[in-house]
Amino acid sequence: MTSSLVQAPVPLERHAWERDYTIHSDDDIRRFARNISDANPVHHDVAAAKEKGLDGIIAPGVMTLGFISATIAAELPGVVLCRLDVTFKKPLYARSRPIVRCMVTSRRNRVVDADIEVRNGFVVIAGGTCTLLLPK
Repeated sequence: MTSSLVQAPVPLERHAWERDYTIHSDDDIRRFARNISDANPVHHDVAAAKEKGLDGIIAPGVMTLGFISATIAAELPGVVLCRLDVTFKKPLYARSRPIVRCMVTSRRNRVVDADIEVRNGFVVIAGGTCTLLLPK
């Protein structure tokens, strides 16, 4: 006999999935940074970014986190992101095409752990792990 409180597992369509994005121009980065009120000069001013040893303005880290969140939500609508641990390894510039890949590493009922990798071509931009709560 099965208790009415025990839910059948929600099947995951795939154990790994990815989604790609495009940052067309410096203006895309500037616009995003302005929208989140990020005044850091490395997101707005090429000269300031170059003074810091960068090749040009870079995307705010939260832009990359947004790509990760959107990739998860596209595959698992209604999911709750409980934990996200990301390490940024390289800057993300305009005219980039970041690809976010998620891979399920474990599942306990509605709780899913996954590895995350963000690449620009063959270069890893960021990586980490997350814990997700699947919808009922």
